[in-house]
Amino acid sequence: MLALQMKAQYIEKIYDYIENTNVFEENQEEGHAYYLADKHIPLNGTWKFLFSNTPEEVPQNFFQPAFSDSKWSNIHVPSNWEMEGSAHHSATTS
Repeated sequence: MLALQMKAQYIEKIYDYIENTNVFEENQEEGHAYYLADKHIPLNGTWKFLFSNTPEEVPQNFFQPAFSDSKWSNIHVPSNWEMEGSAHHSATTS
């Protein structure tokens, strides 16, 4: 429950992070490499996705287990949300 409260507090102050160019990272571990071949979790597959133009458009409780994402679209991973039809393509060829 504490983790959910901490996420909610972060979301409420999202512009403190977005607009502050002095914040490069927070609560990060130093980079390191290790091998976990038999303990990996593949992320490939179909994921629920909601594109929001601003943080205010993000549903307040999207991270709670009881939240319904039934109206969200699906994207395929690996890919990126632009190629899956959300927002504008950042790079195009002519």
